[in-house]
Amino acid sequence: MPRMMMPEYTVIRDVQEKEGWGWMFAAHDDARRSPRCKGTIIEHLKTGDYSMSGYEDRLCIERKAGFFELWNNYLERDRFEAEMERMSKIKYRYILIESSMTPDTMALCPSQFRNAVPGKVITKWLMGLSLKFNVNVMPV
Repeated sequence: MPRMMMPEYTVIRDVQEKEGWGWMFAAHDDARRSPRCKGTIIEHLKTGDYSMSGYEDRLCIERKAGFFELWNNYLERDRFEAEMERMSKIKYRYILIESSMTPDTMALCPSQFRNAVPGKVITKWLMGLSLKFNVNVMPV
């Protein structure tokens, strides 16, 4: 069976992504062979930070700027876990963490938090949620 390929696609970036953070995808040259990105549009997404136009119900990418953002999510666990539950209903779902999981990261414990939690505790919590809601977590 031949593989189906979209000739063009548009990336959707959620309006709540902070200015100057995250990704913007430029349009590919028309001479490029398929698939070609038509660029990035900024719209409201019910779940996640990124998707593709016409596939919002099938693709969800939640971007985390690093472990610092995960510490904030840990402090607001109910809200983050509700988002994970919404993500679990989408066929292709990912949390991309812009950080590597090194021993140094696992030992981090930001002193500015009143109830400082080591990175390894955050990672264990996140991996548990990943299993519970079947969401792919990937450090990039």
